[in-house]
Amino acid sequence: MPEDIARNSSWPVTDENGDYIFRLSLTPEGTEPPPNAFAELVRSQLDEMLKLIVLTYHGEAVRVDGFHFMHEPDSIRGIWS
Repeated sequence: MPEDIARNSSWPVTDENGDYIFRLSLTPEGTEPPPNAFAELVRSQLDEMLKLIVLTYHGEAVRVDGFHFMHEPDSIRGIWS
């Protein structure tokens, strides 16, 4: 389907404001997102943020190595492998 859109010359290239329209496939055909895609998103965001910030509790630095979602308190997920 995405290839059909790219090849279809009747689709407009720009919108009414003259901005280019891009049509990209988010997931290649025949593939599915990983089962824990949301957890991986959170993990990677924490990993990147912890390269820039230091978490504190009452003014004291806190070292963290994992997290859990509020609805899954028994499922601790590591930030780094």
